[in-house]
Amino acid sequence: MRHATLEPARERPLAPARRGALTTLGLLATLAAGACGTSVPAPAADVLITNATVWTVDPDQPRAEAIAIIGARIVAVGSNDEIAAWQGPDTSVVDGAGQLVLPGFNDAHIHLMQAGRRLLNGQLAEAASPEARRPAAELALAHAARLGVTSATDMGTTAEDAALFMELAAEDALTLRLYLAPMETDWQDQANVGIRRGFGSAFLRLGALKGYVDGTLQSSTALFFEPYGDAPGSTGMLTEEFTPFEDARTRLSSADASGLQIALHAVGDRGVSMALDLYEELSAVDPTRDRRLRIEHAQHLVDADFDRLAELEVVASVQPYQAIDDGRWAEERIGSERARGSYAYQTLLDRGARLALGTDWDAGPLDPMLTLHAAVTRATLDGWHPDGWMPAQKLTLEDAVEAYTLGSAYAEFQESEKGSVTVGKLADLVMLDADIFASDPRDLPTVGVVMTVVGGRVVYTTR
Repeated sequence: MRHATLEPARERPLAPARRGALTTLGLLATLAAGACGTSVPAPAADVLITNATVWTVDPDQPRAEAIAIIGARIVAVGSNDEIAAWQGPDTSVVDGAGQLVLPGFNDAHIHLMQAGRRLLNGQLAEAASPEARRPAAELALAHAARLGVTSATDMGTTAEDAALFMELAAEDALTLRLYLAPMETDWQDQANVGIRRGFGSAFLRLGALKGYVDGTLQSSTALFFEPYGDAPGSTGMLTEEFTPFEDARTRLSSADASGLQIALHAVGDRGVSMALDLYEELSAVDPTRDRRLRIEHAQHLVDADFDRLAELEVVASVQPYQAIDDGRWAEERIGSERARGSYAYQTLLDRGARLALGTDWDAGPLDPMLTLHAAVTRATLDGWHPDGWMPAQKLTLEDAVEAYTLGSAYAEFQESEKGSVTVGKLADLVMLDADIFASDPRDLPTVGVVMTVVGGRVVYTTR
């Protein structure tokens, strides 16, 4: 069993720096007790989850039966008998009844307020009135909790959105940990006040930037080296934001020098290659710096760029649902040969790249079960590829879950804080009503969430 000695429960999460001090104090107390011939009993946990099937995403302890939580953090992971030692008179005990417990899902790419407005207004995502902004955000947060999503990176966050999230955080009303990535054209707003990547609290952080290199395959604006098969006069286009490219290079070089993390939307193979060219230039300046540059979508790559992406340690932030959506018609647009390097998640892993999974909600559904189903089956939405479109690119379920938890945490510099069921990490968990590792992958869309826990607090339950 793995355990840590932490101070008694608090309503707010323990700060990372303080947690290191507590670990040291716990070790000293244990040594002192050993010298006196006595033992130090475990403090009582606030919450125990027992009789569960825990898939930890921690290679040092892959499976467990039970978890102990104090405050916002995990203090022990082990067998039922081992975790029973943490029970006290006031401990809340959750009987897992054999159900599967995973780290909470971390969506690497969403648009929260746009999604909230759509939930509030049906299919209309127009700008909400000031009075409707908070209800839209609350609907989006509740939807995420119902689906077991406990963290997300919000792309293209506006100043008004950030102010609302700060208001919710101040009221302890956030049930989703958010990493905000405003537009890169406004990089000075963060840099001028000294914000760097990952700045903020456990629930709300800034320090990232979102940019658009090219457009989309569907609109024929994704930028390719060769013309579209169904539009031979076009290879796509750079966005206005990246025209001329030299201006974007200058702007992003300054943003990078200020310590901000850059995440660029790049879809076509030439768009991805140009993003990698830029990242190669940035990385040549202080090459030892941990930048975790990101390419959002990374849908189409020429073969050489799979290796280059891995060598530059760029995070591929991908959305598998787009593969089963676009796979219905992508070959008509770009041909079978180029399609073999499209949505190539297994090739990315094989070449050594890091994956972070997400949905682009509300452009795609937020439900992690639909994302996992897309990643492991690649069965297109039209039913024409039941065994998978480009089946060599299917991910294993284990790899997909890891990319959706620990991979997305890494993409936001938070792998030491969340992404696995590990002692000392935040107690962000999801309990499912079926063991997805023991089920037919085709049944993933039918799997539901029984309970979602964020920082040791139940934010959704069907019980």
